[in-house]
Amino acid sequence: MQQVLNNKERNEAFLKFLLFFIITIVLVVLAIFFDFKLPVRENKALREKVGQGFHQDADQQKFVLLMNQAISLLDSMDKNNGSNLDQINAQLVGKINNEMRTLPESGNPTYKTMNKAIADKLDELRVKKVKLKELGEAQSRLDKLQTELDECTQRLQNATMTIQGYQNSRVPGN
Repeated sequence: MQQVLNNKERNEAFLKFLLFFIITIVLVVLAIFFDFKLPVRENKALREKVGQGFHQDADQQKFVLLMNQAISLLDSMDKNNGSNLDQINAQLVGKINNEMRTLPESGNPTYKTMNKAIADKLDELRVKKVKLKELGEAQSRLDKLQTELDECTQRLQNATMTIQGYQNSRVPGN
């Protein structure tokens, strides 16, 4: 059998080729692996963020619904003439303190701060409307008392004039 003269160089070149071929195949396989594996992790993280966003939106929708109910109760305080003002006030306190303030807060601190500020302002408005209603009742009571005072003053003037008339009629006959 005939011996090849550059057998050693050929074997060396073949081994280098084989080594680079294996490295290239490993790199391609790793690239494909990371191409499929990394998006799965990213998709999972993005799905969690989207789920949190939906949860925050649902919480905000609940808060807006409660806020609208509280506003309608505040409006009914204006329309009410005092017959069931205490009941409406109690419902409003329950709506603001027990429902709006105790909603579970999602991770966003902006929503938490905004919701707290809205609940505080609604509570302040409720207190001011109750005071305004009380002042309105006090004003109507004051007007009624003023009318009674005017009537009493008029009656006093009439009585004073009558007494003066009696005194004048009795003085010349002494």
